[in-house]
Amino acid sequence: MISFRSHVVSLVAVFLALAIGVVLGAGPLQRDEAAVGAGDTDAEALAAADQRIAELQRGRSFNDAFARATADELVGDSLRRRAVTVVTLPGADPDQVTRAVALVQRAGGTLAARVELTDKLVDVANRKLVEELTDQLLSSEDQPLPGGQASSGYVRVGQLLGFVLTTSKDKGAPPARGAAPVLASLTTAGLVSVTGQVQRRGSLVLVVAGEPTGTADQRQGAGDIVTAVARSLDEASDGVVVAGPLASGAKDGVLGALRASPTAQLVSTVDVSELGAGAILSVLALRAQADGDTLQLGSSSSADGAFPGAK
Repeated sequence: MISFRSHVVSLVAVFLALAIGVVLGAGPLQRDEAAVGAGDTDAEALAAADQRIAELQRGRSFNDAFARATADELVGDSLRRRAVTVVTLPGADPDQVTRAVALVQRAGGTLAARVELTDKLVDVANRKLVEELTDQLLSSEDQPLPGGQASSGYVRVGQLLGFVLTTSKDKGAPPARGAAPVLASLTTAGLVSVTGQVQRRGSLVLVVAGEPTGTADQRQGAGDIVTAVARSLDEASDGVVVAGPLASGAKDGVLGALRASPTAQLVSTVDVSELGAGAILSVLALRAQADGDTLQLGSSSSADGAFPGAK
């Protein structure tokens, strides 16, 4: 016999998936473009557009309110005894980061460290700086990583960040010996910014992205850089989730680039971080990573659908 809790969670999952679809224009609020035809006046077309915007805003308000009301039931204590490192990318919305961190903690997880990758790091124009710095760090007598140098400076940055920020121990671990000078070098070079102090390494990593910016070459470069760093972080930890707004899932966004690469087989993504459900999906994706699973969640372009088990 199905329990009441299981019944509620199943219903919540269905309605949450529907809510995401409605807000993204995939549900009953979608308006046929032919509704604003050649015979409409400019005033009628403007009124129809205003109505459409109002409908979408109401739909999003419902989604956010519904997500807030059901978040605890959905995530439960799924991250209990787990330490999570949060990495933000340039342009990440601070409110989205705050919501995600709060829900990680409500799910029983602890915030191990919070670090920002700067514009300087994800700008491909600074490739030479990254190559030279990582060469220097990995060629020193106290170099922290076994196995010598990797093929790419951005892979090496990811490895160094993995050494400083992550561990495979569920509860996290104190900073590794030799981590402080590595982090100091990265921050002094302007590639990384740290919020507070790194007093603990996390076993899971949540990366929060922003919308694509810059020229086509800059967007492509940023996508390739983030993909390389995310893969290295995944190899050093129990799993990585990259969450960003819908626009980041486009071909020229960092999630779009990651999903189009082999790294998508290892790293989970969520492309609706601007919605109330985004933080919920991020926590569920982190739990899946802890269990050895990889999920691509969010919009209709996400391989695994709006919600775990939706497809």
